[in-house]
Amino acid sequence: MIFKKVFYFKIKGFGNSKQIKEEILKMSNLVGLNNELSKKAENLSGGMKRRLSVAMALVGDSKIIILDEPTSGLDPSNRISLWAIIQKYKPERTIIMTTHFMEEADLLCDRIAIMNEGEIKCCGSSSFLKENFGLGYRLTLNKKEGFDQYLLIDLLDEFFTNYLIETNIAAECTIALSVSSNLIIIDFLNKLEVYKYHIGIINYGISSSTIEEVFLK
Repeated sequence: MIFKKVFYFKIKGFGNSKQIKEEILKMSNLVGLNNELSKKAENLSGGMKRRLSVAMALVGDSKIIILDEPTSGLDPSNRISLWAIIQKYKPERTIIMTTHFMEEADLLCDRIAIMNEGEIKCCGSSSFLKENFGLGYRLTLNKKEGFDQYLLIDLLDEFFTNYLIETNIAAECTIALSVSSNLIIIDFLNKLEVYKYHIGIINYGISSSTIEEVFLK
């Protein structure tokens, strides 16, 4: 059995074998290892070992949990399942984790510290990092025949002092926008909605900076 080492449960505060058995069944079912209880840990796959490590960290209702790249080596389905488990255990706990997946950090973490060569380069909430170190917003336009680039530029100049047309190929145009206030974006999008057919835009979408862009910068 994966969890048969009673010592580990003793140091986590379990008093008797009944409690230990109940916790084994609970945690193995939580991380999807309930069908692997007869195997030794050394015989599990890499992904299963990751899930086993997370289960060992979570047993005993610990208030401080440290996870070192918990989803490394997992397939997308198992990674998403493990994200749900970590989110479930977040309330009333402090969870410190390392990861190379920026999407994972953005989704799970209340505060993110980005390190390079052993030094913390920046630290803060996801929104703080994106606002201070991100590339602003990215506007993607789907064009139709008769697209008027100059009319679009006139509209951009009206609202933004700093923007960059990153791509303008075939039926798509992508523009990087740097703004100091979200209100500017709202006013711009309202006016773009009014003039989109005059400019020659079928539809459009806008997205904010990602943590990956912050990391690269």
